[in-house]
Formats: sequence, structure tokens, C-alpha cells
Amino acid sequence: MKKRVLLLALAVLGLALGLWLVGPARGRFIYEGKSLEDWSLQLFGSPSQVERDQAAAAFKRMGAPAVPGLLKLLRTRDPFFRKQVWAATSGLPARVKYKILGRVRPLEAAMVRAAAARSLGMVGPAAAPAIPELAHALRDNQSQVSLDAAAALGRIGSASVPELVAALSDKNPSVRHMAAYGLGEIGPEAIPALPALIQSLDDTNEYVRSSASYTLSKIGEPARQKILELVATAKGARQRAAADALVAFQSPAPDAIPLLLKMLSDEDPESRAHAIITLTSLRAYDRLVISNITISLKDSSSQVRLAAVMALLEVPSKAKPAIASLIECLKDPAALVRIGAAHTLAKIGPPARSALPALKGLIEEKNDAVRAAAEEALAQIDRPEPVVPDSQPP
Repeated sequence: MKKRVLLLALAVLGLALGLWLVGPARGRFIYEGKSLEDWSLQLFGSPSQVERDQAAAAFKRMGAPAVPGLLKLLRTRDPFFRKQVWAATSGLPARVKYKILGRVRPLEAAMVRAAAARSLGMVGPAAAPAIPELAHALRDNQSQVSLDAAAALGRIGSASVPELVAALSDKNPSVRHMAAYGLGEIGPEAIPALPALIQSLDDTNEYVRSSASYTLSKIGEPARQKILELVATAKGARQRAAADALVAFQSPAPDAIPLLLKMLSDEDPESRAHAIITLTSLRAYDRLVISNITISLKDSSSQVRLAAVMALLEVPSKAKPAIASLIECLKDPAALVRIGAAHTLAKIGPPARSALPALKGLIEEKNDAVRAAAEEALAQIDRPEPVVPDSQPP
């Protein structure tokens, strides 16, 4: 313990000496009475939205002259001795720790870097000279710095595309995720990134794939056409990734429906299930789609049958033509399919009375979840249908 305290004392002494040698900052950029650091920290951390808006507006007015100073802040690192002091106190008794740290500034460099990156984003396209260092900040070991750097690159615009595309192939999935997000902030002007983003749909990381899909939807129609081509021509995981990406466009997209219906006959059951899930997410429920989903209730794969049951559960008012097939699903070897079929029949309600005998047969099920779903369905179906009053003449 004595040795540790001695080392700690030396570290504190070294910190004090370092601060004395450095002295106060000289030649700081001052705008309307505040330093860049003060403005950036106000933008980043003020609890007041009014103050954050004021800081954002100030950086927009400052423009390019603020960039060199913000780049210095982006390079901020905590002094070596300060880090040593904080590290050395980690195992000390709380009373001793607080007494020592009360005289030492906290580790704040990461916050300063994140604030600087966010401020560069507020400067916008005029901050283009900062692109290389923001690209470096994408790889910061502090996730908040990386996120704000990605957002800043997006706000700067199309000039950032090459650096963000390069980051899409980084070994670190977090960097790839942030790069895809940054391209999404650029929007339609990120068209040159299309090939790399399409490739990212196959990424091993779920967050990268999701971010790439979002960004493709922000690019718009050119990206949608590329995705449709993949749904039509690709196979396996690549085709499924393209189908997933269609959901981000949040439109039934009539030209996508025939491609997804064709995917329903794919030899790979996972692809068939994906087609149903995508149609459900797109809210594509016309008569032809419902008919094909109903056919899928008899698919050889339980994964596909479950996807079909869950799709019909979303639109019970349109699932009436599937009642006979849903009754057959109550005998399915997969418990999840039986449960889903019972829930769907329950949602359909009294029009599904023909399912009552099969549902009563499930009351003896050993599986508690199946039995509960059957009981719920019986309660919902075996009740009088609401009486619709005859219309009266005025």
C-alpha cells in the first residue's frame, strides 16, 4: 500500500508539473466572448435545448474559420499523468480515493473530442478540410466520438463519401456500422457508395446490415432498383438480405410483390420464409398475396408454415379464406405453428366457428402454451357475432 501511495504521489506531482509547464492556452479562437471549447461543450452537453440551438447557430455563423481550432479539440487526449492518477486510485478505499481525485481534473478528453466532432458537423460543408481527421475519429475507441464523427461526415456531405466508403471495409464492425450511418446522413448524394453499401448487406454484423439498409432507403429510388435486381437474380443469403433491405423503403412497392411471390417457390425454406416476412413487413396483403400465404400453410418446412401463420395473424379480417388451412395447422407437429394457428383463429373470431371441434381437441394438450392458445380461441370464437342494426331511413 505504501509503495502504491508513493507512486500515486509522484503521479500527482508530475501532473502538476506538466500543467505548470504547459501553462494557460494561448491564442484561443474566441467568438462572442466564448472559446470554441466552451461553445462545443454547450452544443454537446447543455441540458437546455435553447442553449444547444444557440451553439449550433453560432457554429454555422463561424463557418470555416472555426475548423482549425475544432481540429485541435478533436485531437484532445487526457494528460498521461492524469490518466495514471485515475488508474492508480481504482483500488483504493473510497475515502482516500475521493480525497485524491478531488484535486485532479476528471478524464474529459473523450467528451471534448465528441463535442468537437459534433461542432464540425454544425459547420457543415465548410468543414470539408476536417474530413481526414473525422475519418480517423470514426475509429476512436470511444463510441460517442465515433458516432459524432460519422454524423459530422454526413453533414459535410458528398465530399465525405470516399472516406466513408473506405471505412465500410474496416475490420471493426463498429466502424463499418458508423460508416454506413454517416452515408445515410448524406442521403441521395451518396450514390457513389451504392456498390459498397450493397456489399454491406452481406455483412456478418447485424447492425452493419441494418444500417446499410437504412442508408440505401435514404439514397432513394436508384438504390431500390439495385435491391430489386438482387431480389430477382440473387440466391441464398444475398437474396434474403436484399429482401430485408426492401422493408426500409416502407412501401408495398407493387413491382416488388411479384419478385417476392416468386421467392416463395425458392428451394431454400429460409428464403421462402423470408419472402413471407418481407411481404408482411411491407403490408402487402392483396388477394393474390393472401392466397399464396395460405398455400404456404402446407409447406414442408415448419419455418415457412410458422411465417405464414404469423402473417395471417396480422390481418385476421383478410384471413377468412384460410380458415380451413388454419384448422389443419392445429394438428401441426410444430407446437409454435399450432399456437400461431389458434391465435389467428381467435383473431378471426365467430366466423371461424368451424374450428371449434379441433380447438376443443387441443384442451387436452400437454403443452401449456398450446392449451392456453386453444382456450383463448374458444372464448373468442364461441360467442355471438355482433348484430349490425338495419339502416333506418332518415
